[in-house]
Amino acid sequence: MIDPIFGVEVPTSCPDVPADVLQPRTTWADPAAYDREAAALARMFADNFAAYADGVSEAVRRAGPLVVDVAGEPDLKVAGPGEG
Repeated sequence: MIDPIFGVEVPTSCPDVPADVLQPRTTWADPAAYDREAAALARMFADNFAAYADGVSEAVRRAGPLVVDVAGEPDLKVAGPGEG
């Protein structure tokens, strides 16, 4: 299965591992909270990566997570290069 936000392959089965553990969203008590946090993490990645985007190919720029607006997304400041 491909993660809809991060675009990475997520295994759907693994010997001796419960299938629900392999799906990060199902491990959260509140799936909507997982969705908000995943969207916030994708936004942080994209905001941070913007400082480096001019130095990479279009293929690398497209490989990042899908950034979507989700209600309740935290307002976070992302540090730029050298800002800690």
